[in-house]
Amino acid sequence: MPISYADVLAGSMVRRVDRRTAAVWIALAKPAQVTLKLWEGLQEGDTVPSPLATGAAVATRRIAPRFTWH
Repeated sequence: MPISYADVLAGSMVRRVDRRTAAVWIALAKPAQVTLKLWEGLQEGDTVPSPLATGAAVATRRIAPRFTWH
């Protein structure tokens, strides 16, 4: 199921980076498959350069009940 910017509640936030790994946190409104892609330096929004690295797709995990605004 595709997600849109409206589904992003918070993030993405870089949690840890070292020579071989990177951990990123994101909160979504619904389950999704996410893939981390890394580019070097600043990139223009309308360009499509090749990323330096692409991780495997990972399923998100629910860590709290769904929150609704009142």
